[in-house]
Amino acid sequence: AEGNPFYLEELLTYLHYRGVDFQDGATLARVELPDSLQRLTLSLLDQFSENQKITLKVASVIGRLFQAAWLAGVYPELGEADRIRTDLAWLQQRELLLREAAEPELTYRFRQVITQSVTYESLPHALKELLHEQIGTFVEQSYPDAIDQHLDLLAYHFDRSANVTKQRHYLRRAGEAAQAEYANAVALDYFMRLLALLPRSDQGAVQLKLGQIQDTVGRYTEAEEHFHAALALAAEGDNRSLMAQGQIALGELWRKQSKYEEAAVCFVKAQPIAEQIDDEAVVAKALVCAGSLALYRGDYAAAHNHYTAGLAIRRRLDDQSQVANTLSDLAIVTAYQGDLARSGRLFAESLAIRRALSDQWGVANSLNNLGELALMQERYAEAHRYIEEAVTIYRAIGDRWSLGNAVLTLGNVVRAQGELSAAYPLYQESLQIYRGLGDQRALAYLLESIGGLLALQGDALRAIRLAGAAATLRIQLNIPLSPAEQSQLDQALEPARQALAPAVAAAAWEAGRAFTLDAALDQALAQAAA
Repeated sequence: AEGNPFYLEELLTYLHYRGVDFQDGATLARVELPDSLQRLTLSLLDQFSENQKITLKVASVIGRLFQAAWLAGVYPELGEADRIRTDLAWLQQRELLLREAAEPELTYRFRQVITQSVTYESLPHALKELLHEQIGTFVEQSYPDAIDQHLDLLAYHFDRSANVTKQRHYLRRAGEAAQAEYANAVALDYFMRLLALLPRSDQGAVQLKLGQIQDTVGRYTEAEEHFHAALALAAEGDNRSLMAQGQIALGELWRKQSKYEEAAVCFVKAQPIAEQIDDEAVVAKALVCAGSLALYRGDYAAAHNHYTAGLAIRRRLDDQSQVANTLSDLAIVTAYQGDLARSGRLFAESLAIRRALSDQWGVANSLNNLGELALMQERYAEAHRYIEEAVTIYRAIGDRWSLGNAVLTLGNVVRAQGELSAAYPLYQESLQIYRGLGDQRALAYLLESIGGLLALQGDALRAIRLAGAAATLRIQLNIPLSPAEQSQLDQALEPARQALAPAVAAAAWEAGRAFTLDAALDQALAQAAA
């Protein structure tokens, strides 16, 4: 038994069904006992009628929880519904099954996981494959109008069948559904299993999806590998749509890591390829991504033009999700150009579309942007509400890059509200995220924000040094602050400058300019904590 109470319980049941007299020591001594829980379970099953055994075996393939009606649908050889219910009641009486519910559907559960597992593993592999396919087919036929609600179940059963066509179909659909819900680990599992079933010529789109998910969760090395694999497969098959999409995905990955020249090359390659095949959706994507790169580099006129062109295409295609995304982008550059009123209207239009579409990521993005706008307008309580809701959503969906951005903004909000001790943990979390992701643009903002915090805390020298380190980073990356951002930074650093003699402040600035990035980040973490 090895201390397993279930073994002892099942052993007594086994002896009882064999008619052993527990008072007869001589008889007990002659009884040959199964030497493992698995063998004991199989020996117990041997006591049942053939129909009862088959009932239990079919149920074990359906799952630990199963509906009685499914047994006849999956395996008609079990007989009429009354006979099946009788067998199930008998198995319940023997305590192998528990009745979970009588209404609306008679439902049972295996009392012990080991019973289901041993019963399932006792089946020949070919029979298991056949039953899994029959279960999948039964679900398809029983719920033709609710396939989307049963994708996980269909993927589970067909993946364990020999029907490769159905395997591929439902693994793909289940993966796409999981990706849409930001169930990232589940989506990765589905797509990796799908990849193993596809011929090389059909693997490119799946490699692209795998890269997109790894990008979302912040595993950039893995994302890059998948994107390069997708591009190689696209070249082999002369799949121009996949070529363009792969270049855009890789460019976005480079942009997030502050590799702007590499990103620009990708976007420049993608747009003409998409135009050659008249793929307007991909053309729009290339335009918008080029706009974001221009925004990062401070070329607001170019960013505005790219976004406007992309928005026109997306409106023509009536792609509401992408219309909302582009409205949000356009609102950001409009704010940088100084038109805060129009920016607010664009953000509100984007948020309304995203709420109507139940787009979790999009809603969080809009809330974060509205919070940043409210912060610029010194509406701090409103900004706090927006950003807190965005942070909650980003944590739930696992988007590391966007979470880092929202947490940074929330730190700026609470700092503006005078909650200085609450600001540092938020900056620390954001810094650790972006340090791990390698986003130097975001790290420049963090050095400036932590510098502003230190200025308010009276640590003038360190505040100026961190701002100097950020200035060096911006020059290296060619990512200047917007005029509004520069004004905000100057205002934040003013207490530090007032506290120091001009020569001392200038020396601190030059000392910060000479910091390596790692040295600046280490000092930001250590000194803000102090």
